[in-house]
Amino acid sequence: MKSSRQLSKIFTIILHALSVLFAYFLLQGGSLIIQNLPRVDGEQVWQDYLDQAQLEQLNREHEQLQASIEPFKDQLKLNRVESQGLSDVFSLDQKTYQEILASRYVSEDAGVNQKIEALRAKLEAQREGLKNLKQQRSQLELELNKLQQQQLSKGEAISDLKRQAREAFNEQRQGRNLKAFVLRLCFVLPLLLVAWYLLKNYRQTDYWPLVHGWSYFAGFAFFVELVPYLPSYGGYVRSLVGIIICITLGRVLTKKLRDYLQKRREIEQKDELERRNSLQKSDTNMETTLDKINKGICPSCDRRLINPDSKYCSYCGLCIKRPCPSCSLVQISFNKFCYECGCEQQEQQAQQGGHGASV
Repeated sequence: MKSSRQLSKIFTIILHALSVLFAYFLLQGGSLIIQNLPRVDGEQVWQDYLDQAQLEQLNREHEQLQASIEPFKDQLKLNRVESQGLSDVFSLDQKTYQEILASRYVSEDAGVNQKIEALRAKLEAQREGLKNLKQQRSQLELELNKLQQQQLSKGEAISDLKRQAREAFNEQRQGRNLKAFVLRLCFVLPLLLVAWYLLKNYRQTDYWPLVHGWSYFAGFAFFVELVPYLPSYGGYVRSLVGIIICITLGRVLTKKLRDYLQKRREIEQKDELERRNSLQKSDTNMETTLDKINKGICPSCDRRLINPDSKYCSYCGLCIKRPCPSCSLVQISFNKFCYECGCEQQEQQAQQGGHGASV
């Protein structure tokens, strides 16, 4: 509850800080305990489920195929270079041959027949060479394609082997995760139960900072610290707990609201003097009453005052403001002393009874 006294506010802030600090140290110790709980899953990884002998064999065959593929690639590269060079030479010789034929047709010179025949033979040899290079390239490409297909098959076999290892690892991990989660949940759930018990029975006591600190610790341990250990279905557990908490809080708050309204109705049926005594029976009640009036709220029925300067609540008839019995200055009727003349208000107003002096 807020207090108008500065020292009380400072102590309240310090106590809140103490509850947070208490929760921090609890979390430090709790984290160490959780980290040192038995690890059901150990340090296993999916590679532990691989058939290493089969994997090594497949990798070796894959590397051998890769080594066999490289010479074919080099031969294909050389074949393409030779084919391109021979094709360029063939194109030039063919152009020369056509030019000679055209010159002989125009001049009708029969002396060049020997040169033409030699050039024709050369072109035929080049054409045959290109044909052989093309056949050789086709054969190389066919062999290379076979090797690449075999290499691809080995790669797929390696991928299948790893996939099977991951599936086996995941299947085993589900059972291990469930065991690990149950172990950690058995540690955290009692913390929540203790926090619930403390909040229910001790939150209004002088030791409320420790109660709050433990509650912060338990909530953080369940909703944050436990998250790294939750299996894939652990989120359902957390959601279920959240739903239960929301339903429980909803029922509690609904009951509190009904009780509050019933209490207000009972208070409104009492006479003003009895209500006034209840509102100012302690310093805390007095501070709460004055704080509500300053906010324009009736301290008896909790309804907002129609006018901030209202002297009486229009709903329950509580006297809010009245003149000082000594100097007649209109002020809050719950003041102990008049802030104008210093006259003690409560004693004189109690002697007048009822609503006090008329305004």
